[in-house]
Amino acid sequence: MYENRLEDRVRAIILERYKSVRQFSEVIGVPPTTIYSILNNGFEGKSVDTVLAMCKALDLDPSSLARKRIRRIDNVDPEFIDLPIVLSVSAGVPNEELPVDDLTHPVPVAMGKKYPNAKLVRVNGTSMDKVLPDGTYALVDFGGQVATGDIALVNVDGSEGLIKRVRILDRGVELIPDSTDPTYESYVYKCADEDCTNIVIRGPVVWYTPPFDYLTAF
Repeated sequence: MYENRLEDRVRAIILERYKSVRQFSEVIGVPPTTIYSILNNGFEGKSVDTVLAMCKALDLDPSSLARKRIRRIDNVDPEFIDLPIVLSVSAGVPNEELPVDDLTHPVPVAMGKKYPNAKLVRVNGTSMDKVLPDGTYALVDFGGQVATGDIALVNVDGSEGLIKRVRILDRGVELIPDSTDPTYESYVYKCADEDCTNIVIRGPVVWYTPPFDYLTAF
């Protein structure tokens, strides 16, 4: 019945599991008008939290939807594991890191095994949008080795943190944007003391998944 569009296939899964779209909306706590809007007009530009709630209730892999595909996740699927999103960090100017409460996202188990200290962060801003669009969930290997050219989570001047491409300098670091906006510039941060305590490179980005409002790029 519903076989062509991505949204039609999602509608079919909803009706397979629930009596109606209205019942589904009540279960996930999202207005039925919002669900109908997504099913009729597409996922583009819709709230990430809404799409994640739909995926969780339908056992769908959110990252597959971002690529206009459907992949079901079994609750005991050995290929994926839900990891908490621990921070919301900037991809623009240095900004305060904000904790993210009660939000998780599936990550391949293989990545978790390869990088046991890795944690998810949410990237805010457009200075890295050629690689990490605004709202991307990035897996950071905290404490992992970072080389020049890598994308990494960096703390500068105390509690401020951001995601950038890095160039390691003898006495500091250059943070380089990778953006569709040519007005973003690189910044060089120099060590303030012998131990460079004002600059902390916390780890490289080793995996990411784009936000749902970036679907048109795929």
